Amino acid sequence: MRLGPNERGLQVGVVQLGLLTWHLLDDWTSQVVLMAVNKVLKRNPKHLYRASKDYQRVELLCSLVRNNDWINKECLTESE
Repeated sequence: MRLGPNERGLQVGVVQLGLLTWHLLDDWTSQVVLMAVNKVLKRNPKHLYRASKDYQRVELLCSLVRNNDWINKECLTESE
């Protein structure tokens, strides 16, 4: 789905809301959130990390993202 010039901002919003309500999501919705995580991750992992930090969901993000060196480094730093 294309959302025009607001697409990137909306994807970040989907990620934030999805991480915030993760424990309430059904399987389909959690997969939609994961797709948004992967899209934002490819473009700007720092923005994704900051977005998760805003909602105190860094630990959850770290458990979901495994194949990004920058995020992995930040997750190690966060857990110390």
